Amino acid sequence: MRRFIYLSLLAVVATTLFCACSNDDNYSPGEQNDPNTMAVFFPTNNRNVIVLSNQDEYKIDILVSRLKSDQAATVPVKVIKKDEVFVVPESVVFQAGQAESTITVTFPSAETASYSFILGIEGKEYVDQYSIVDGHSQYDCTIHIEKWEVAISQATFGFASLFEPEKVDILKQDGLNRYKIVNYLKSGFDFVFSIDENMNIVPEGGHKPNANNWYFSAGNTAAYPVPKAGSEGLTITNFYVYVSVSGTHSFVDFTNKKGSVYHNNTYNNGTAGWNRNNFTWQ
Repeated sequence: MRRFIYLSLLAVVATTLFCACSNDDNYSPGEQNDPNTMAVFFPTNNRNVIVLSNQDEYKIDILVSRLKSDQAATVPVKVIKKDEVFVVPESVVFQAGQAESTITVTFPSAETASYSFILGIEGKEYVDQYSIVDGHSQYDCTIHIEKWEVAISQATFGFASLFEPEKVDILKQDGLNRYKIVNYLKSGFDFVFSIDENMNIVPEGGHKPNANNWYFSAGNTAAYPVPKAGSEGLTITNFYVYVSVSGTHSFVDFTNKKGSVYHNNTYNNGTAGWNRNNFTWQ
């Protein structure tokens, strides 16, 4: 009996080894690339989520790259999926020697809502499925359009005698305690904040090193030029806004139509100090 079991086990093992070593008659090599493929792709530095204001221009530019760029080419862009508001070009154009180009997607009929699309590059002559690139042959994007309205029209801002006063609108997002000063101090940065029950300005973004100081530049090193006034060429090289709970530093007083953004500024002449960006409105 033991001999029978032993022989049976040997037969099973032999059969298994035979099957494992046999050739797979159904094997076929993977699909080959076109040797002349341009390897077109959407780089990863294209943003997948974009937030716009209803006061922004309803368009976005999308980067498209390729590895082989010696010849001029017009590459078809396939719309895999999109909401009806989007107008997408049929192709992207590369000049000879140009490795990166752009297409512009517009959405002129969009309202304050969220929309999305998926684009793709297809075809052996355009896509290299084996090359390692910093991107993909498909690109998906969701666009959120927020509704902002003017809450304070043409408020007059001024840093005492340091800089000339300027008139700026303060916007409010519809239905939310969320305010915005577009291109604050001509910095290219939108100053977004809320207002608490004590009239304090509470900044939304930026680096927050402690409970009161809010920085608005990466590493506190970016330059923020402001209009020239008493000192020729004077600019703010970095700053932070001071927020306190007393309502006397950075605040908005709707009753008396005044406010202030309390800064600690560093200037391009090497000086630094506290200064108020006061504002009033009619």
